[in-house]
Amino acid sequence: MIKRTSRESTELSVILDLNSVDLRQDPWNPCPHVLQTVEHDPTSRDVYLFMERLNEFNAPPMETVAQYIDFFRQILEGLSFLHEHQFAGLSCSDPNSFMVDLNSGLGSNDGSFASLLPYTMTSRGQERDKGFRSRDHHHHHHHRQSVSVALFDRSIHPVRYYFVNFMHTRRVQKGDSDRLTVPYSERASPFKRDVKELGALIERMLTDMPSVVCTKFRALIKAMTVGGFGAEDSRKLFEALAQSLDAGIFELRVRRGSGLRSRSFVASEAGAMSGSMYAPSSTRGNFGLEPDTAALSS
Repeated sequence: MIKRTSRESTELSVILDLNSVDLRQDPWNPCPHVLQTVEHDPTSRDVYLFMERLNEFNAPPMETVAQYIDFFRQILEGLSFLHEHQFAGLSCSDPNSFMVDLNSGLGSNDGSFASLLPYTMTSRGQERDKGFRSRDHHHHHHHRQSVSVALFDRSIHPVRYYFVNFMHTRRVQKGDSDRLTVPYSERASPFKRDVKELGALIERMLTDMPSVVCTKFRALIKAMTVGGFGAEDSRKLFEALAQSLDAGIFELRVRRGSGLRSRSFVASEAGAMSGSMYAPSSTRGNFGLEPDTAALSS
């Protein structure tokens, strides 16, 4: 995957910070690994980032409850990691903010970390990456070759999900919430806004699933969208609820086709569980399934 960005952009700074040696090795870090940076034209303001090959997060479509649960778990872990390191503004309501690595066995040890040095602001960048290994490395270290998306089976091969939209991300410093440059809606907590948006996204995805699952996670959605939960508290509640599901539920099939690639949603100030809390911010086609909100309504 190749990304072009301005060398003066906050986005570039965030991506390179998350690719520093210390953070890059953390298995919860949801930022794609930068293999190399290239300046195509020394007179240009643009920098090209070469990253690991990624696909749309729901391509091929997730088919079982277990696969949805794995996605929810990983993005909650990722958001918790980013907030722990003071990164906020992740555009979590937009499905296009997430992608999946179908070849997630080995990390980026074949990348030239030295190429990041001109843009890395800390001395830690002088160390060469020793090779990141994902949590599921032992399951699929042999699977680094290119995978056919059409034939890929998530039930056999574990996958890794990444945050890919850092256009509005910033590292929040103490006192930022008091500055007039921060939008009023974010002054109380830019972190809680991320959680609220992610809760809205998860609620929409739950409508693909059996009603028993929707009902089980009702408390999580409410806590994230109107309860003021932080990312780590949301993750812990999710884990508790997921562990309380009967084992047989995880293999239940979902209604294929939604995937949320067409729209992004923002939670309304009125709160969750209303059935009308979403405002589409973009439209890129429809997958032909009307959401079943009955199991999530109050």
